[in-house]
Amino acid sequence: MLRLLLMKNNLTFIFLAISIYCVTVNSLSFKSRQIQNLINLDRGKNSLTADFLIEQLPSIPNITITAIPLSIYKANYLLSEGRLDEVDKYVSEAINVNPHIFIGEYFKSKIYMARGKLDSAAYSAKKAFYGWPKNIDHYDNYLNILEFKRDTASLIDAFNYAKANKK
Repeated sequence: MLRLLLMKNNLTFIFLAISIYCVTVNSLSFKSRQIQNLINLDRGKNSLTADFLIEQLPSIPNITITAIPLSIYKANYLLSEGRLDEVDKYVSEAINVNPHIFIGEYFKSKIYMARGKLDSAAYSAKKAFYGWPKNIDHYDNYLNILEFKRDTASLIDAFNYAKANKK
């Protein structure tokens, strides 16, 4: 009898622990989705601040439904506010979360450009472009940097590469 009672208590505890975990994760996901909606509504307006996103975006989940790391939104707002010293942390986090979409490399190039490091910007932009050539932002950023550098040969190579990968 005692054995049955202990087993019942253990099952109750396990069920309770799993329930608390599920409720917590769902609550954080819901809050994250609400903030993502605010970010989507804010495009181009910049009414949100980096501090708001840093404070409000939960750490779980760490990606959007389209596999973009949420830390990149923090980096974008910090970059637009000119807070270059704080951006690197969030870009590195984005690269660790999803290195396959090369959005971290794209932002690295933007940071390097803001700091006036043209060669480093070109290197990161090239990595982003060749890593994900169908992303129009990667393409535009890389070509703008090459144009700024007056690197005609690389411009032609990038155009031909994009044209070949158009399919």
